[in-house]
Amino acid sequence: MKKILVLGASGFIGTTICEKLSENNEVYGTYFTNKTRPEGTMMLKFDLANSEQLQNILATVEPDVVISSLRGDFSQQLEAHRNLAHYLEQHGTRLIYLSTANVFDALTNKAHVESDPIQSQSDYGNFKIKCETMLRDIMGPLVTILRIPMVFGQGSKRILEIKEGLKKGGPLIMYSDFYLNIHSDLLLAKQIEFLIEKNVDGILHLGSYDVVAYKTMMSLLIKTLGYEGIKFQFERIQDQPYYLAVTTEKNVLPIDLIYSVEQVAQSMM
Repeated sequence: MKKILVLGASGFIGTTICEKLSENNEVYGTYFTNKTRPEGTMMLKFDLANSEQLQNILATVEPDVVISSLRGDFSQQLEAHRNLAHYLEQHGTRLIYLSTANVFDALTNKAHVESDPIQSQSDYGNFKIKCETMLRDIMGPLVTILRIPMVFGQGSKRILEIKEGLKKGGPLIMYSDFYLNIHSDLLLAKQIEFLIEKNVDGILHLGSYDVVAYKTMMSLLIKTLGYEGIKFQFERIQDQPYYLAVTTEKNVLPIDLIYSVEQVAQSMM
């Protein structure tokens, strides 16, 4: 059993990670305004702007592993992660940092693997690149960076928006030139549990192993949610095929933790 601290535990992904890991570990989580309490988790308030508060939390919990799924102001997040990295490096504590496929969103001609160069044209992607770089510079092999595509789940904002559109009968926006892979909160939490057990470091791309058209992905989600006969409005993102997908070149996960888009969709039933 490990002592695990999840930063951003009251968020959609953080909540699921806490609930999964608390089955076999002692789990602590942080919240700011939304004090959702994941089952089996001791919740602590954390204000991104208060660096002393973070130091107190770390000193109190003394975690074996920290998982960061923080959200909020980019500059405050960057500073919080810098302080976190220095503390964890000094104490030899592992960090798992949730990053994003958007670190490649200026390079949309293909799906990307871990060794591909990163380049972003979005504020979000560029923030994640800065955070990845800083964490690796300070912590070296003590940090595991997980780049993740779109994450869905029963309580996710994306699914709630799709359900609302389905209830109205559409039309739903369908991008005809968009290719992607996806993930779910529950399957991601299972993979993170394995990575902690095996002490995996470095950069790893997590998500469905297959890259599909947006239409294929949406059709699977709609079928899983039990809707038929929905109207669609087709749009294009750009003149060329647009990819936002991260696939892996590493043989790290066991076969039962490698998922297809269809399995990701089914995990939300």
